[in-house]
Amino acid sequence: MGILSVLFGRKRVPASKTEKLGSIASAELTMRTSLGMDPGRRGGLALRTLGGSRFEQLRSDIDRVLQLAARDLGSEVFLRTDGFGYLWAVITDDDFPDLVAGMQIASQMVAEEGFRDQLLCAVFPFRSRTGDLVHLVYSFRRGSFYAFAPRSGEKRDTALELRVHALLEGELPLERDLEFRYPLWGMPVDDAP
Repeated sequence: MGILSVLFGRKRVPASKTEKLGSIASAELTMRTSLGMDPGRRGGLALRTLGGSRFEQLRSDIDRVLQLAARDLGSEVFLRTDGFGYLWAVITDDDFPDLVAGMQIASQMVAEEGFRDQLLCAVFPFRSRTGDLVHLVYSFRRGSFYAFAPRSGEKRDTALELRVHALLEGELPLERDLEFRYPLWGMPVDDAP
């Protein structure tokens, strides 16, 4: 951080960390056996949008590359902008490792094209046999995962979130600071395309 940034109170935003995203694959077994939660067939990658033709080209490239990767992995892909203006690359696959691979391909491509700072998060839903839902959210800025268990009325099940966090301790890089465990309402990972 430069002297002017210090004087004027500006902070440099940390670079997004894409390399830890794949560690989610190891957590699937723990989620199944310890919590009775199965991974969803759909995951999402959220990006902050930018104006301009370069970002539109990136959106087109993401869609093209993901469609090619989806064909190889047997996945389905669509892009959607949510109610907050964020772009989501949503991947559907019955095979969790392929879903994770698709998310890694998408995030690496965004980073390689110079839009690393636009990467916000990746979301992997898990659902119990009783219908409880918990999302494992990977924050690209923080390089860590956290559990988000939404309930109706924009409420969250913090007890379940803390239980998931305790179970995955040592297995995933987890977010320790509660202030950075943001709720994500209205994600398109639960919608039909």
